[in-house]
Amino acid sequence: MAERLLVWEAAGSEGSIAERAARLARSVAAAAMAEIDQDEGDRVIALLRQLAPSFVDRLATDPEFSTGALIVKERVRRLEARGGKHLPQSEWCEENRQVLHAVAATLARRYRTFLSDVEK
Repeated sequence: MAERLLVWEAAGSEGSIAERAARLARSVAAAAMAEIDQDEGDRVIALLRQLAPSFVDRLATDPEFSTGALIVKERVRRLEARGGKHLPQSEWCEENRQVLHAVAATLARRYRTFLSDVEK
């Protein structure tokens, strides 16, 4: 229920349900990946952000919503699909873009459901 409320608050009112869900999902997926991939030195900044987290930060980092787990699951799925072979560093950015796209699509479907419930 908490995730549903955050989605309602964070999605705004501009655009269709699908547009709002997709826009929010992209932001949340990117924030979750940034949280997972941050340097140890950036942990202090992350801790400070937790003092007054935005709706997107909460959706991205709250363990109850498992957004980080979606990022990890997609990365593992892609690694297994390559037979466990790591990508060359030159391909990491594209790999991250594709992971974000897949996770954002999953989140957008979930968020559309939440937003559709409000519109009914």
